[in-house]
Amino acid sequence: MRSTACLSLMMLCVGTIACDGRSLGTEDGALTPDRGALTMDAGPLTPDLPPPKPDMGPGDETCVVAIRTDNCCTSAQPLKASEVASDPCLELWPPTFPVAEACTDRWDPECTRLDCMSAPPPTRVAIAVDGQCQFAEECDTDDDCLIAVNMRACCSCGDAYPKALLLLNPCLRPPSRSHVPEGCLDDCSTVRCDGCVPPYAAECVHGDDYNRCEPLWIN
Repeated sequence: MRSTACLSLMMLCVGTIACDGRSLGTEDGALTPDRGALTMDAGPLTPDLPPPKPDMGPGDETCVVAIRTDNCCTSAQPLKASEVASDPCLELWPPTFPVAEACTDRWDPECTRLDCMSAPPPTRVAIAVDGQCQFAEECDTDDDCLIAVNMRACCSCGDAYPKALLLLNPCLRPPSRSHVPEGCLDDCSTVRCDGCVPPYAAECVHGDDYNRCEPLWIN
């Protein structure tokens, strides 16, 4: 099903959730000892420092899935990487929390009366079709998927992602590479993370609308 992805009005509170030892989606808890621990060797980062953007030139036609953070209740959408790279309030999906103050300052005043929840896009991959960016299949086979850690969130445990996404998002890293790239993560040195068991593998699930990479767990 194609779901509508809305940016929650409560995003400013999500940072507090992350500092409680939990992150968004399926990435609750911390890396287990046998998968390595997050290292803070990138150093403390300022809260409003945006995460790295795709290394694309102004004329690059590569498509990515991104979401606007300069208004509430926005939906993730397929856009050209060059657009995302040039706009500080456009972020690759999954986005960073809390939202940078420079972007929340632009929110419509009506946002104070709205209660909208964020939701994942129908797929995290986009391609160009006739010059327009559109959502696309994440995978054809299990080999197109892998487990990665979202280095934008403290206590990230790992989730299933399409391999193609790791080439575009520098903050998604294989669990064995625990170094946090500069600009991906605020300082987590004071955060206490609960233990968790990350997925042991990723599989390609064929859906009615799109194929998606989903985690496999040990029963």
